[in-house]
Amino acid sequence: MTFWGDYRGHGHPHESSWTMLGPLVVLAVLSIVGGFVFNVPEILSGMFPIKEATENGGPGEMVLTGISVAFGLAGIALSWLMYVVNKDIPEKITSSLGGVYTLVYNKYFVDEAYDAAIVRPLVQGSESVLWKTVDAGLIDGTVNGMGTQSQGVGSLLRLLQSGNIRSYATWVVIGAVVVIVVMGVTR
Repeated sequence: MTFWGDYRGHGHPHESSWTMLGPLVVLAVLSIVGGFVFNVPEILSGMFPIKEATENGGPGEMVLTGISVAFGLAGIALSWLMYVVNKDIPEKITSSLGGVYTLVYNKYFVDEAYDAAIVRPLVQGSESVLWKTVDAGLIDGTVNGMGTQSQGVGSLLRLLQSGNIRSYATWVVIGAVVVIVVMGVTR
């Protein structure tokens, strides 16, 4: 579909800028240098013992390579048949499978089940318990209550400050008398 399909994009296709092409060039050069100059496959052979597996009676390297290439070519041929030669095949397969196709297409509805069983209850619990009860009720209630209490205490203390020096002197005298009485009584 990439090379022979209809264009479904919005803009005009163009080559990538050097911001995208530059790192790819660097990786390509490092791969060539690592493969031919420093012989990285030989360095890593201790970690990936392919030759030991073939010597001990395991499947040969060429057999595994042949199987992977055969599967790759079969996938390419099937794609060519379905999307270039006869574009009706995918629709026919989809309609013939019916519910099985819907089930597989929607990934066995695992995401929906997970969302219903775990995500939504966690979100609803977080909203009702953590947000409304703990955050809004407890934390905000405490902070707002402290502010309200501070305003109340301030309103009372404001009455003590009239700006009249005579009233301040009266409070000092009353305080001194109270201190003297308390000292006399407790002695």
